Amino acid sequence: MRKNRTIEEQQNSDAVIILAIPRGGVIIGDVISSILDDTELDIIVSRKIRAPDNSELAIGAVLPDGRYFLNEDIVSMVSVSQTYIRAEVEAQTREIETRLLYFWGQ
Repeated sequence: MRKNRTIEEQQNSDAVIILAIPRGGVIIGDVISSILDDTELDIIVSRKIRAPDNSELAIGAVLPDGRYFLNEDIVSMVSVSQTYIRAEVEAQTREIETRLLYFWGQ
C-alpha cells in the first residue's frame, strides 16, 4: 500500500491505483491489487459529521485534509451552530488520521 503522493507525482504518473474504502473494501482492494500487475492500493477514509443530539444522523462529511461538506437542509432543521461544526470536523479529522496510520501500518 502506498502513502499519499504529492499532486505533482500523481499528475506525472500513469499508474493504476485501486482505491478502497474501509469496512470490507480494503480487503477486496488488496486482493484485486495483488492480482493485477503494476497497480497500487490506496485507502479513502472519510467520516460523517454527526448531529449534536443524534450521533447516527449525518449532517455532512469530512475528508482527511479537513475539507467538509454539509447538508445545509439538515443543518438548518436541527439548528447546528458553526462552533459545533468546527469542533466535530476537528474531532473527525483526528479520527481519520488515526485510522489512516492504522491502515498504513504505522
